[in-house]
Amino acid sequence: MSSLEIKEHSNSEFSTREYQELAIRSLELLNQRGGKIDVIRNIILMIKEFTGFEAVGIRLKEGNDYPYYEAFGFSEGFVQDERYLCAYDINEEILIDQEGRPVLECMCGYVISGKYESALNFFTEKG
Repeated sequence: MSSLEIKEHSNSEFSTREYQELAIRSLELLNQRGGKIDVIRNIILMIKEFTGFEAVGIRLKEGNDYPYYEAFGFSEGFVQDERYLCAYDINEEILIDQEGRPVLECMCGYVISGKYESALNFFTEKG
Protein backbone atom coordinates (compact mmCIF):
# COMPACT_ATOMS: atom_id res chain seq x y z
CA MET A 1 0.00 0.00 0.00
CA SER A 2 1.46 3.36 -0.96
CA SER A 3 1.46 6.51 1.15
CA LEU A 4 -1.15 8.00 -1.18
CA GLU A 5 -3.48 5.03 -0.65
CA ILE A 6 -3.05 5.28 3.12
CA LYS A 7 -3.85 9.01 3.17
CA GLU A 8 -6.93 8.49 1.00
CA HIS A 9 -8.24 6.00 3.56
CA SER A 10 -7.33 8.03 6.65
CA ASN A 11 -10.86 9.32 7.19
CA SER A 12 -12.77 6.18 6.31
CA GLU A 13 -13.17 2.63 7.51
CA PHE A 14 -10.18 0.42 6.90
CA SER A 15 -10.68 -2.98 5.37
CA THR A 16 -9.56 -6.19 7.00
CA ARG A 17 -6.95 -6.48 4.26
CA GLU A 18 -5.53 -3.05 5.10
CA TYR A 19 -5.30 -3.94 8.80
CA GLN A 20 -3.60 -7.21 7.87
CA GLU A 21 -1.08 -5.32 5.74
CA LEU A 22 -0.37 -2.97 8.66
CA ALA A 23 0.10 -5.96 10.98
CA ILE A 24 2.43 -7.67 8.50
CA ARG A 25 4.49 -4.50 8.04
CA SER A 26 4.71 -4.13 11.84
CA LEU A 27 5.87 -7.74 12.24
CA GLU A 28 8.45 -7.24 9.49
CA LEU A 29 9.83 -4.24 11.37
CA LEU A 30 9.90 -6.21 14.63
CA ASN A 31 11.89 -8.96 12.94
CA GLN A 32 14.54 -6.63 11.54
CA ARG A 33 17.85 -6.22 13.25
CA GLY A 34 18.26 -2.92 14.94
CA GLY A 35 17.76 -1.13 18.17
CA LYS A 36 14.51 -1.29 20.11
CA ILE A 37 14.12 2.49 19.90
CA ASP A 38 14.38 2.53 16.11
CA VAL A 39 11.92 -0.35 15.70
CA ILE A 40 9.32 1.22 17.98
CA ARG A 41 9.81 4.64 16.37
CA ASN A 42 9.31 3.19 12.89
CA ILE A 43 6.16 1.31 13.90
CA ILE A 44 4.67 4.41 15.54
CA LEU A 45 5.43 6.51 12.46
CA MET A 46 3.90 3.83 10.23
CA ILE A 47 0.72 3.80 12.34
CA LYS A 48 0.57 7.61 12.22
CA GLU A 49 0.86 7.53 8.43
CA PHE A 50 -1.63 4.66 8.06
CA THR A 51 -4.31 6.28 10.21
CA GLY A 52 -3.72 9.88 9.24
CA PHE A 53 -3.75 10.86 12.93
CA GLU A 54 -2.09 14.17 13.74
CA ALA A 55 -0.39 12.76 16.81
CA VAL A 56 0.50 9.30 18.11
CA GLY A 57 2.51 8.04 21.02
CA ILE A 58 3.33 4.92 22.90
CA ARG A 59 3.74 4.50 26.62
CA LEU A 60 5.73 1.60 28.05
CA LYS A 61 5.56 0.49 31.67
CA GLU A 62 8.53 1.65 33.71
CA GLY A 63 8.22 0.61 37.34
CA ASN A 64 4.71 1.66 38.39
CA ASP A 65 4.39 4.38 35.73
CA TYR A 66 3.86 4.56 31.98
CA PRO A 67 5.99 7.36 30.51
CA TYR A 68 5.90 8.22 26.83
CA TYR A 69 8.48 6.08 25.09
CA GLU A 70 7.94 7.78 21.74
CA ALA A 71 5.53 10.53 20.68
CA PHE A 72 5.04 12.25 17.34
CA GLY A 73 2.82 15.19 16.50
CA PHE A 74 2.33 16.39 20.09
CA SER A 75 3.95 19.65 21.19
CA GLU A 76 7.11 19.26 23.25
CA GLY A 77 5.36 21.02 26.13
CA PHE A 78 2.49 18.53 26.07
CA VAL A 79 4.85 15.55 26.10
CA GLN A 80 6.82 17.03 29.01
CA ASP A 81 3.67 17.94 31.00
CA GLU A 82 1.96 14.59 30.35
CA ARG A 83 5.05 12.36 30.29
CA TYR A 84 4.09 10.36 33.40
CA LEU A 85 0.69 9.04 34.45
CA CYS A 86 1.07 8.36 38.17
CA ALA A 87 -0.47 10.79 40.64
CA TYR A 88 1.78 11.92 43.48
CA ASP A 89 1.08 13.23 46.98
CA ILE A 90 2.69 16.30 48.57
CA ASN A 91 5.66 14.15 49.64
CA GLU A 92 6.21 13.13 46.01
CA GLU A 93 5.13 9.54 46.76
CA ILE A 94 2.95 7.69 44.23
CA LEU A 95 -0.69 7.68 45.27
CA ILE A 96 -2.13 4.18 45.67
CA ASP A 97 -5.83 3.32 45.23
CA GLN A 98 -7.93 1.10 47.53
CA GLU A 99 -6.86 -1.97 45.55
CA GLY A 100 -3.15 -1.22 46.05
CA ARG A 101 -2.53 -0.03 42.49
CA PRO A 102 -0.96 3.31 41.53
CA VAL A 103 -3.46 6.05 40.71
CA LEU A 104 -3.07 6.86 37.01
CA GLU A 105 -4.12 10.26 35.68
CA CYS A 106 -5.36 11.57 32.31
CA MET A 107 -7.12 9.69 29.51
CA CYS A 108 -4.25 7.25 29.00
CA GLY A 109 -4.39 6.35 32.68
CA TYR A 110 -8.11 5.61 32.47
CA VAL A 111 -7.58 3.33 29.47
CA ILE A 112 -4.59 1.48 30.98
CA SER A 113 -6.42 0.95 34.27
CA GLY A 114 -9.64 -0.11 32.49
CA LYS A 115 -11.60 2.70 34.16
CA TYR A 116 -13.21 4.31 31.14
CA GLU A 117 -16.75 4.56 29.87
CA SER A 118 -16.91 3.54 26.23
CA ALA A 119 -20.24 5.39 25.88
CA LEU A 120 -18.43 8.74 26.19
CA ASN A 121 -17.66 10.26 22.79
CA PHE A 122 -13.89 10.54 23.39
CA PHE A 123 -13.43 6.81 24.02
CA THR A 124 -13.76 3.92 21.61
CA GLU A 125 -15.37 0.63 22.63
CA LYS A 126 -12.00 -0.65 23.88
CA GLY A 127 -10.71 2.65 25.23
